[in-house]
Amino acid sequence: MKKFFLSFMAAAAIASATPYTYVFNDPYAGQNPGTAANNGDVVGQLRRFDIEKVTINGDGGSVFISVFMNYGQNGGDTSLGGISIGSFPTLNPGDIMIRSGADKYSIPLVSHTNSAVGAGGLTGGDLYRVNAFRTAAQVLGSPSGSYRPEAAVWGQATGAVKLGDGTVSTSLVGGSEIRVDMSVTTSNLAFIQALSSGNFDLLFASATCGNDIVIGTAVPNDGNVPEPMTMAMIGSGLVALGISRRRK
Repeated sequence: MKKFFLSFMAAAAIASATPYTYVFNDPYAGQNPGTAANNGDVVGQLRRFDIEKVTINGDGGSVFISVFMNYGQNGGDTSLGGISIGSFPTLNPGDIMIRSGADKYSIPLVSHTNSAVGAGGLTGGDLYRVNAFRTAAQVLGSPSGSYRPEAAVWGQATGAVKLGDGTVSTSLVGGSEIRVDMSVTTSNLAFIQALSSGNFDLLFASATCGNDIVIGTAVPNDGNVPEPMTMAMIGSGLVALGISRRRK
């Protein structure tokens, strides 16, 4: 009965999560290329690396993320393929990284290991709890002339724990901008609560060199009060537990 009650309460907690919508705008979107000292501006060509915004919305265990950015060798690369620039290491899109207290989460746009695209690490679209975020310098091996070497770009594959399944789809918005849509389903209560309450930070880099980055703190989602149906479910669970104890 105890196990049933705990499972019941977990389900009720998911049901009580308030729908949310967050928009993380890049205040430098569409501006001329800058330098690494300008924390949010593009380093390199706008058509390859510019970020417009990241949106996150969801309800309970269903999370939807959209990324609007320029990407690709010539921009508009909906395949999210690697970008090769001379002898510089191949660049790939960054992960959606979420930090809530001591917890770190990563949702890759493309599958990758700790330092290269490929299987055996984190799968594109899936949700992971990770031990650390890897920097541009770690992923690319500290190449000469890296743009933002300390920028967090990927979740660490070693020791990662999968928390949810997801999908990734892309479409061309116009010109060199693409839209990346990610849909994730999870039952992890800590992650659901972090997003529904707004208790999290977002980190995203358009490429593994940290060419353009978006870092923001979510605005708390107020009014996170269980709905009447949820309160009824919790009440029924308490009554069931009381009956069980009386019978014993």
